[in-house]
Amino acid sequence: MVQRVPVRILIDDNDLIKSPLRVGLSATVTVDTTSREGPVLAMQASDKPVGDTQVYTQDLEKANAEADAAVRRNLGTEH
Repeated sequence: MVQRVPVRILIDDNDLIKSPLRVGLSATVTVDTTSREGPVLAMQASDKPVGDTQVYTQDLEKANAEADAAVRRNLGTEH
């Protein structure tokens, strides 16, 4: 059976630096559901992120600059 289930995956910062995630990556995942302990849902929803990373900030800045340049070229407004 195929079922889509939202999950959170924790990736060690050092592993992420060595092997950064890229757009279009796929994964084959196995979920062990033999333990039925604990609540099914969180007792209270959280509006705060559980993690944050700045690892792609430099890549994002470069991508935005390249996109802006492409738009300027297409509009004929490149200086």
